[in-house]
This record gives sequence, structure tokens and C-alpha cells, in this order.
Amino acid sequence: MPPAATNPQERLQEAIAAHRRGRTDWALELAGRVRKLGGKAAVEASVVMAEALFRAGRLDELRALLETPGDFQSDRRWKLMSARHLRASGGDAAAVETLLRSVLDLNADDHVHRMAAFELVRVLEKAGRYDEAWDTAADTHRRTTRPFDTDALVRALAVTAGLARQNRLADLPRATTRIERTALVTGLPRSGTTLVEQMLDRHPRIRGVGEVSVHGRMADALAHAGGGWPAGALVAAPALCNQWQQTYRKEVRSLLEIPGGVWTLDKTLFPMVQPLALAAVLPGARTITLTREARDNATSLFLSNFDPTWGWTGSLDSIRRVIAAHRRHVPVIVEALRVADLPVRYEQMVEAPEPAVRAMLAHLGLEPDDNCLHPEDNRRVVHTLSHEQVRRPINRESIGRWQRYAARFDSAWDELADTPA
Repeated sequence: MPPAATNPQERLQEAIAAHRRGRTDWALELAGRVRKLGGKAAVEASVVMAEALFRAGRLDELRALLETPGDFQSDRRWKLMSARHLRASGGDAAAVETLLRSVLDLNADDHVHRMAAFELVRVLEKAGRYDEAWDTAADTHRRTTRPFDTDALVRALAVTAGLARQNRLADLPRATTRIERTALVTGLPRSGTTLVEQMLDRHPRIRGVGEVSVHGRMADALAHAGGGWPAGALVAAPALCNQWQQTYRKEVRSLLEIPGGVWTLDKTLFPMVQPLALAAVLPGARTITLTREARDNATSLFLSNFDPTWGWTGSLDSIRRVIAAHRRHVPVIVEALRVADLPVRYEQMVEAPEPAVRAMLAHLGLEPDDNCLHPEDNRRVVHTLSHEQVRRPINRESIGRWQRYAARFDSAWDELADTPA
């Protein structure tokens, strides 16, 4: 293990990075050293440790941390983590709600307020208080979700699809080396991508690597070099594509010490809206693309705590426009780029997991493995919003969820209601 930084903030950043790579014990060791320093640094270290323990499902250790006297107990985040622990432990729902409401600060509207508010949405929905849940999410979006240029996102997809229809993507510059044993699960957020990753990660020749940041960075680099996106990707030099492929190999395969005969499975959301960078930098990669009933997808997006800069998730209208653009344009783009893609419908996979898993493994040239039917046995730490759902056996609980909020959907959704996989 590399030596830890001596600066408390740098050490905490190392702890967070270790946590995101699934190295929970090392993350706790690093943060624990900072916690011993006392003061404000100890509070921040306690937050990092609490989050790592919660994500890893180590609830007994989390309870012990929360019960330890200190300045952390005077922080609003202590109440938030206590509410999370109580809910995850099956505690009294009324007590969880009381804790969460005590965290809400209508004068601050900061990230702690946002996290507590969306935790409250989950509690209200589970209690069948659907109008309260929706209204709490709507108010939180209004207070904390940032403006987003949905028009620009939709326009970029339309322009790229136009290039595809003109056959201009056939000459897309690409890295000169095909990448081997690399797969990506793609699709809109909350479409089942985490579940697929957890399922396939159970195969002995597949390693799920979670969400990596390299996709966004390599797309920005291609756009900057070519003078804008998406046209910039059409003039990017193959040498630049080679450089970013090496970066991808380093940050995914080398850093995680993945053996040569094992597939990497990158659950990325970036290619959901722009697969050009994937095709240019990772020729030879295979994709599995998830789609889900549009209104169920929209409900899950609206009621979830995404990064507030993802402003399109803050209104049903912008969500509908992104879903419509994604379904209309991305298949055209992927086909033109000759990406080896397997479309998977979430509902069909949940209803009949075995044939779906067989198809996905066959897409990667791998033999079936019954372990893939039991994602709940996967001990790997998950960092997405689905981290608790995927700890349960495959189920259909989320199918038809939108019907609890049917009055919120107008007739504009009708054209998406029956979109095939």
C-alpha cells in the first residue's frame, strides 16, 4: 500500500479515493489517523468513516462510531448518518423522520439539507405518503438543483445523430489499438445499470469497476482539441485517442490490478448521451445498454438525490425530453459507430433473469454462471444511488412505481409509454 499523505486534508482525500475503489479497510485506516488529531479535522474524518461503513453495510461498526462521544455528535451530519443507520437497521420510521427533519435547514439549503431531504422522500414513500414524498422532492429541487441547459444536451444528441445519418461517423478517428476484454454497461441513470453490473461482477471472469471519471475527461479533451462537441471528435488525432486509451487502461485495469484474462465492466453513464468518445478511444469495447419504462425511470430520477448540477433531473418536463432524445438518437449513433452493443430491457431482465444473463455473457463470449443470478451475494461496495437496492435479490418491486404518482404525468408522456427495448 502506498504511504499516506501527511496533510490531514490530503489524507482524507486518499481515504475517499480508497473508499471509492472498494478498499474500505484502508479508507478507514487513513481517516482514523486524521480522526485522532481532534478538532475540525476529526469531524470530517468521522464523516468519511461513517459514509464508508454505511456503503459497505457494516452497520454495527457504524453504530459504534456514532455512539462515540465527540464533536461529531454536534454536527448535522451526525444526525443524518444516525437516521440512515436507524432506517437501514429497521428502526422506527417515525424516529427516522424526526431525525431527518431536525437536519433540514431551510435557511442553509446546502448539500446536507439536500441529502436529508431525499432521505426523507424515501421514508415518506415507504409509509405510503406519496404526495408528501413528491412535494418534498419538488421543493428540494427548487431550492438546491442548479439550472441546466437541457436544450443544449438534446441538441448535441440530435446533431450527432444527424452526422450518423449522413454517414460522417464512419470516418471517426480512433485509437490505433483495439482494447480487449472491456465492457461497459450504459443507459440513463436509474435504468438498472447498477443491478447489471452487480450481477455480472459475480462471474469469475468479470470484474465490475463501478463508475470512473475518465470518460468525461477524455470527451472534454477530444472536444477541446477539435474545437467543440460533437464535431470536435471528428477531427481528433489518433495519437490523442491512443493517449486517452492508455489513461483508461491505467486507471481501470492497472490501478485495480485486474488480471489479463478478466473482463472489466465499467458502469458508466457518460456514453448514455455521447458514445463518440467511447468509440474513438476504446475501439473493440462492448456495451450493454439498458432501457426501462419511461415513467418508472422518470419517477426514480425525480425522487433521487443526484448531483445538483444535473439540473435536468429536477423536472418531469426536462426528464421527458432527455429520455425522448436518448431513445430517438442514441441507437442511431451507436449503430453508425459500429459499437458491439446488446440492448436489454430492464423489465424483461427482472421477470426472466436467467435468459437475460445468458445473453449478456454470450455477448462477452463467456459461459453462463449461476452466481450471476444472485447479485445480493455480491460483497463489493457500490457507490451509486442503487447501493441498497442491489443488496436484495432480483425483484420487480420498482416496476410500476410511477403509478403511485400517475397524476403528475401529463399526456406528453403517452408517446414514450410503450417504447420497445
